[in-house]
Amino acid sequence: MNTEDQEKLLKSITSALHEIFNNTNLHEPQLVANLVWHLPHYLNSTLLSHGNFIKTGGVFIHAHPFVKIDHFPDKTQNYVELGDLLLLRTAYRNGQLCDRRAILLQAKKIDGIPARPDNINQHHLYANWPIFEYVRSSRHLNGQLRHLRGPDLYNATKYLLIGNEDAENYRICCNYYGCEPAIICSCLQPILTAHPSAPQLSHYYCFARELLDFILGNSGKPYSTEVHHAETGWNMVIKDLTSCIGLHYSKFMSRASRDASRARSAGSNTFFVSGKAEKQSTLSKIGVMPEGDSSFGRDVPPDVPDREYIGDYDDDGGISALEFTVHMEETE
Repeated sequence: MNTEDQEKLLKSITSALHEIFNNTNLHEPQLVANLVWHLPHYLNSTLLSHGNFIKTGGVFIHAHPFVKIDHFPDKTQNYVELGDLLLLRTAYRNGQLCDRRAILLQAKKIDGIPARPDNINQHHLYANWPIFEYVRSSRHLNGQLRHLRGPDLYNATKYLLIGNEDAENYRICCNYYGCEPAIICSCLQPILTAHPSAPQLSHYYCFARELLDFILGNSGKPYSTEVHHAETGWNMVIKDLTSCIGLHYSKFMSRASRDASRARSAGSNTFFVSGKAEKQSTLSKIGVMPEGDSSFGRDVPPDVPDREYIGDYDDDGGISALEFTVHMEETE
């Protein structure tokens, strides 16, 4: 994409993030729900140059898959969440599918930089990626072992840091965090990503720029949807998570069709879809097609319960996701 298109995308992203994170006192699940709701609407209305366009779709799922390892640092905690948000990118160049990428994010609220996560077991998982086992996840995943490996894992498994509004606590410098001085960016809150290094996080980067880099194919880790049944690495984990999303969507829509009033009053604050997808996107391939009015008549993000909430879907944990289907036209 040319420079003008990139500037348009960055402007849409930063506008969305200002609306999404205008109140960082909200709990993490609500902020993730706001992100899944608003970002697709901003990006899908962005007009790019001829032949270039983007379709963005999102799925919010309150219940998450959990995992355990053999040797957690904190012995009092038996399992942790695998993640809060999955970013997916499906890219086409001149009409041909050319790339699929993903980033797994763990959202945390922080008081300043440098940041040290409060959950040492979660941090240990992300910093080291030992062999882990699914627990309290979907029935077909419970007991399954996975092992993420590779030198690029820190580019694909990151923390999403949500700061308070006291910028002095973050030593804000847009140049340092990857932003251009002319852009009024999300660092004003700030919202950053970070590598899960130990003993404290590192490589802090503006989330707006992270999203732009990801859309352009300059961050994240490639994945394939063609996965051998014996594989236990990155491709299989992405398949695990997207399959859970598909199952969750199917179950929710089945319940909604049986009892629409119950779905509107109880289910729609723990699950919703937003934006658009198309046939070759990963969300579409698993049966999630947020093309029309999939929000059950809502025009704002629903109020979602905090993490302590135990709901109907907690035994079928999925993960919230945003997918960017990017079409680029390039001449020789």
